[in-house]
Amino acid sequence: MDGSYMKDLSTLACSGAFILHCTNTSKEIKGSFVDSSHQADNYKGEFLGALGPLLLLRAAFMANPQVDAATVKIRLYSDNKGVVAHGNKVDEVLKSKEVQADLIRLMKTYSRLIPVQLQWIHVHGHSNDTTPFHKLSLAQQ
Repeated sequence: MDGSYMKDLSTLACSGAFILHCTNTSKEIKGSFVDSSHQADNYKGEFLGALGPLLLLRAAFMANPQVDAATVKIRLYSDNKGVVAHGNKVDEVLKSKEVQADLIRLMKTYSRLIPVQLQWIHVHGHSNDTTPFHKLSLAQQ
């Protein structure tokens, strides 16, 4: 997942995109969210991208309660260390005046509602600037 904010195009818009990829079947779901507000920035875009797979996972497990989720572990990748830190500490209280607290709170809430173990992993952003795309790992792509 990744966020985007291009203030030279608009100071009022940011977006986040994600790919939810099944390593067993290679099936994917791709999506994005866009926000238009005076609080638009790259950090907000990163959290918009992080919410996408969480919403889909929540819906999938609600629709399939018979799935034994006790042994399921899902790895989520982000190039934003804030997303990774908050995603791995879903029960930690936010600092007062935390930037993008509304989205972080949503991320933590949905993470707690999903009945599997979630692990957020940091990947370096823009790896394709220095490494050919075909040599990148799936997570880096």
